[in-house]
Amino acid sequence: MKKFLLTFILFFGVLTVSSKNRIVEMPLITISNQTSLDFQRVELSDTATTLHAKAVYRPGGWIRIAKDSYLKTADGKRYKLKYGNGIVPGAEHNMPESGVTEFDLIFEPLPIKTNDIIFSEGNGGWTLGMNLAGKLNVYPAGLPEALKTSNSNAPIPEVSFDIDSATVNFHILNYNPVMGNKLNYAINQISGQITDAPAIDIDANGNGRLKLLCHGTSGISAYNIGGFSLIGRATVNPGETIDIYMDPLISGNVVMRHLRNEPAANNKNWSWHNGTFSDFDSNKLDSKNILQLSSGKFGDYRMGADEYIDYVLAEYEKAERNIKKNENLSPLSKEKTLIDIKANAIDAVGRYKYLLNRSYWAAHGNWGQQIPADSITCELTPEHFAKVSEFIEPNDPRLILASSSPIFSLPFKEWEKSGVDAQFLNEIGKYTEVVNTIKAGKGSEEDITPLESYSNPFYAKSAKIFLNDVRKSMANIDMSLCQPTPDVATDSIFDAIIAPHKGKVVMVDLWNTWCGPCRAALQLHEPEKSGELSSEDIVWIYIADESSPFKKYFEMIPDIKGVHYRLNEEQISSIRKRFEVDGIPYYILVDRKGNATGRPDLRDPELYKKTILEELAAPVE
Repeated sequence: MKKFLLTFILFFGVLTVSSKNRIVEMPLITISNQTSLDFQRVELSDTATTLHAKAVYRPGGWIRIAKDSYLKTADGKRYKLKYGNGIVPGAEHNMPESGVTEFDLIFEPLPIKTNDIIFSEGNGGWTLGMNLAGKLNVYPAGLPEALKTSNSNAPIPEVSFDIDSATVNFHILNYNPVMGNKLNYAINQISGQITDAPAIDIDANGNGRLKLLCHGTSGISAYNIGGFSLIGRATVNPGETIDIYMDPLISGNVVMRHLRNEPAANNKNWSWHNGTFSDFDSNKLDSKNILQLSSGKFGDYRMGADEYIDYVLAEYEKAERNIKKNENLSPLSKEKTLIDIKANAIDAVGRYKYLLNRSYWAAHGNWGQQIPADSITCELTPEHFAKVSEFIEPNDPRLILASSSPIFSLPFKEWEKSGVDAQFLNEIGKYTEVVNTIKAGKGSEEDITPLESYSNPFYAKSAKIFLNDVRKSMANIDMSLCQPTPDVATDSIFDAIIAPHKGKVVMVDLWNTWCGPCRAALQLHEPEKSGELSSEDIVWIYIADESSPFKKYFEMIPDIKGVHYRLNEEQISSIRKRFEVDGIPYYILVDRKGNATGRPDLRDPELYKKTILEELAAPVE
């Protein structure tokens, strides 16, 4: 009897201890700016809280978990990091060749029933939400009731070609001040995309306002605040005032999509608005049937012209059939997706040479290399364009609503040469070309004159506004901030730029104002020039091209210490080809002897700094 009782007591004791432990596998990461760090298991006990972490980073690089990292619960109480298993807090942790490492972080014990945790790394790294209950609300708190439903049968609103101001009020729901107060966004106007607009100030409640001059129906897309991903999309008409509500939980979804096999909330909406296009924007695209033109798998570089056109139309018709028979799509979603695939098909015809080039590169694994002249024989004729126009109306103004192939990137010259009635594409294409020339600081009234005879007065009126804006800016610009381009042959441009600095270390940065990663890198590196990288033996050279709008370019370069050049397309292309530039920012390191080496690996800020210091410390011969 005593033995039985003792056994019962011991067993009961084990149950009691076990009941005080709680293990949560794959907790929901709700809000985070740490795209390299995931917490895959949380263990709570009465003695400690353990976070099992997985980090993904550059092989051979290092990560560091700050010693003053902590957890915080909903009541504001903090729980200190005690120690780590598999990592030493405060010390550099070298990444293995796999680029993946796992370790445990042990904190003071949280209450067993805790469902929401904030993790702070103490150095700007935040996971503002780990949800242990495994539940994600469909609609965030604070979202107006009227926006929780949409009309899936609503007609698509008419596209506007007016020019008027619009006001967009942004509201970040579940906002936390540690996210920062600068909201980054892009504007898609008929003339092109603007990605270098000044960030919007966000107040303590997560609200901000944007006022802009809309040149026709435009797209607004907020995408980031303080490293936290956002989606705040709206199609807006001139003269409108709208409110966009954004759920920052998309940032946690991005982390899980990047570091786990499955996203947490794949079908959830992340933004809502109350404008004219509210229903249009809230009904989703059938993204599986959007033609993947730039994948390298669209078409075959060996195709002849007839074969290629038949292929494009077959892919279009297949996508159209799939969309129409998809019972999971609302009528509005179907119409919205059909606009996209029409734009896809028009794009596939207008840019056929580029797409077949991509097919060649994908097949041979030599992206960007010179393609032998006889490898691609496809040459489309007016008859081919006419055949496409029988199936797809090229004069549909709704094409500017396409998300996968925006109208400003649709080619027009091939349609113009074909003689097919594609007035809309031809006019809007020429208008875009004129506006981009104006933004580059090279436009004049003569460029606008042809637009005066177009079917819509919008084109000339809009171009004149852009021209006046650029001229006002030029009157206040110090042109000496940008060095004159050396008067040499195009293939000698780079050598001429670096020639005056032989004997010094030269860091050449290829960038553009519209490049988000470029701006982020500039912001990160700029303080180092007056800090650890301060030296009379280094020259900083920044090369942009004319795709950087003239006005924005001269607004930015006074804050970037260095020697600045702004090249035309032919000149920058020669540099891209010479160094096999795969994107920007792109760095070219020139040693004291004048030897230049393309260094895309210096996009890693740690390696960037380390390499420059080593080059400066190298003995001078």
